[in-house]
Amino acid sequence: MIRLNFFQEYKKVTVPQLDLIGVIIAIIGAVTVVLASDASDTRLGPDELLQAISQTPFTVYSSIYIAGAFLLATLSEGSIGRTWVFVDIGLCALFGLLYC
Repeated sequence: MIRLNFFQEYKKVTVPQLDLIGVIIAIIGAVTVVLASDASDTRLGPDELLQAISQTPFTVYSSIYIAGAFLLATLSEGSIGRTWVFVDIGLCALFGLLYC
């Protein structure tokens, strides 16, 4: 009976179309990351890691990443974040990249 009542209440919830689009974009992004990964990548030693981090492309990517995360976190607290779910999904996507 409890499950039946839960699902009856769940059916009453309406999901805005923009929320569904955001969820679909997040799923496509996650699938893209998984399919683009290569299991045969070699591990870097300390010297190779320091050399990779000090390259210009990594510095540019990290700067854009940090600026994007800061911008989305700031927008998430305002009226834009309360209106558009893309702000929160983008923020989750950026922080989700930290664990890939």
